Amino acid sequence: MANVLNTFYLSKTGYITNINPLPKIIKQKMGITIIFVTFLLCFCLFTSNAQGFEDVYAIINGTVNTGTGETINKGTIIIRNGLIENVGKNIPLPPDAIIIDSKSLQIYPGIINTFSTLGIPKTSDKQKSAQNKGQDNNKLVNSDVSSFDYINMKAAEIKAARESGITTALVAQPEGIFQGTSVLLNLLDEAPEKAVVKTNIAQHLSFSKNPKGYPGSSMGIIAFIRQTFYDVDHYRETMEIYNDQQQGFKRPEYNKSLESLFPVINEKLPIIIDAHKEMEIRCAIKIANEFNLNYILCGVTEGFLTGELLKRENKPVIVSLKFPEPKTVTGYDFALRVKGPVKTDKEKEKKKEDEEVTEMLYKNASVLAANNIPFAFTMGAKGKPQDLLKNVRTAVEHGLSETDALKALTINAARILSADRQIGSIEKGKIANLVITEGNIFDKKSKLKNVFIDGKKFDIKEPKKKENKNKKSD
Repeated sequence: MANVLNTFYLSKTGYITNINPLPKIIKQKMGITIIFVTFLLCFCLFTSNAQGFEDVYAIINGTVNTGTGETINKGTIIIRNGLIENVGKNIPLPPDAIIIDSKSLQIYPGIINTFSTLGIPKTSDKQKSAQNKGQDNNKLVNSDVSSFDYINMKAAEIKAARESGITTALVAQPEGIFQGTSVLLNLLDEAPEKAVVKTNIAQHLSFSKNPKGYPGSSMGIIAFIRQTFYDVDHYRETMEIYNDQQQGFKRPEYNKSLESLFPVINEKLPIIIDAHKEMEIRCAIKIANEFNLNYILCGVTEGFLTGELLKRENKPVIVSLKFPEPKTVTGYDFALRVKGPVKTDKEKEKKKEDEEVTEMLYKNASVLAANNIPFAFTMGAKGKPQDLLKNVRTAVEHGLSETDALKALTINAARILSADRQIGSIEKGKIANLVITEGNIFDKKSKLKNVFIDGKKFDIKEPKKKENKNKKSD
């Protein structure tokens, strides 16, 4: 048998040939085996590429700002399968890694926009989508709506956010007073299912007035919110009685919207309350305490007027950096009337008042930090995500420390959203969401070079400089 096996070889044509011909059945089996092995290897290679398993990176020589308070000079980050495999100094480099030399560059955890409507279509488009799904999206209580159902990851605003350094965003649809549950997304350019970090982060509640009818006033909104929670509590009690003794008890009419708020009044699901002005903040806290809600305030642009109250409540807040117009701030008109400027000095007095109020708005985050109130940042539903870093720099210029600013953009945001085991810092085992910059990220002259999202590398192109149309040609 040994002599027979030694008589065949693989010819240049790829076929098995032999000096002393083997039995035909052996030839066929060996040919089938080679074809099968070749197919198996090709299939494994294809599936590994499709899943991104080939993306292994070693980022070396950079200044790694971990987000936990530690800075590693000339650090190394190993990324494999979308996760941070290792981080530190003098780490052995994997032989299969793509080396990225980040000498003289700064590396930060991915920036988190802690509240947004990114990827949510405009109202008209969303209403059509809701109608197709049998949902009434014109109602005020949309608590049964999941924002994930509306996400469009190909939206231009998601790309714009990613190119401004934002790697992750909490997304909630903005319609109604009770707006439904939010989803935490990595801002990939892929299907929503691949982008989800966590679903059902929180229920969302807004004090926004209804321009087309009830409730059209702040008092009307407060009354509507309180009545809704009373209805939820009553409906829950009724359903509990019915479930305990179905026989002899009239079946309650099913209400999906009220049922979806059960986890909120049971304190199992947080509720994010959009409250910007002083009165909204105070009312939101009063309602939350009345119904024992696990709440997070969002907006808080007049936090500087409620610092002591927020400190006593000891709850995290999400601070909007879409700075409002000075004339909209509580007490603005009253202050001008009290000062009573003479007619000729009215414009001068108004300008001075604007500057003073603007200064307070810019210092809002530093006031919260001084009161040891944990906070994260957002540009809100109407702000441009690409302005987030620019406005953070403005807050830093007005007293917010860079340390607190970085925490608000990263680890604080992750903790508030109960996602700090996945994102928010550069640590072994966490999702590889990174921002690489040339220069300190809080310096206006710094430049974004790359972002990594789920270990996927995105290069950031410098924005084109606008040509001066008035410049005369030579």
